[in-house]
Amino acid sequence: MPHAQAQTDHHQPPVPQSAPQKRLTVREITIAVSAVAQVPLDVLISPRRDPYSVLARWVVMRIARQHGRSLAEIGRIINRDHTTVIHGLQTSQSFGNYAPERARMLAAIEAEAVARLEANRALAPYTAPVPVATLTWHQVHKARQLRRRGWSVAGIARYVEADQAAIEIAVGAHQP
Repeated sequence: MPHAQAQTDHHQPPVPQSAPQKRLTVREITIAVSAVAQVPLDVLISPRRDPYSVLARWVVMRIARQHGRSLAEIGRIINRDHTTVIHGLQTSQSFGNYAPERARMLAAIEAEAVARLEANRALAPYTAPVPVATLTWHQVHKARQLRRRGWSVAGIARYVEADQAAIEIAVGAHQP
C-alpha cells in the first residue's frame, strides 16, 4: 500500500509557485520611517536621544525585526550595537504600560510606514533603495563640514567614500 500512495502523490499536479518577493532591507525601512515620522535620516542614525528620534528608531527596529532582519544588521544601519536594538525592541513592547499616548504614536508611525513600504513594493518590486542610510553619522558630519567649505558633492562623495546620491541628500543639495 505505501507503494500505491507514493504513485498517487507522484501524479499530482505541481503546486504553482508565486514569483519570489524581495525582502525589505533595513535601508528601505529606515527611509520609509524617516519620511513618515518626519525625522531626517541623518538624525535617525545620529547619536541624538531626543524622544521623537528614539521613537522613530524603535519603529525601524520593530519593522526590520518583523521582516526577519538580524539584530546586528539593524544595529549597523542605525549606528547602534545589537544590544541597543534588543533594548529598543523590549522597551517599545512595554511602552504602552507607562506612556499610552506615545505608544499610540509609535503604532501609528509603524502602521503608516508599513503601508508605505507595501505600496512601494507593489509599485516597484525590484527597484534599488536609495542608499542614504548607508552613511554613518561621521560621514554625514564630515560631508556637511566640507560642503560649508565649498566642496562639490562629487568631491565630498570621493573623500568620504560614499555614494553621490546619499551625499546630496545628506548635505541638502538634492531636489525632492
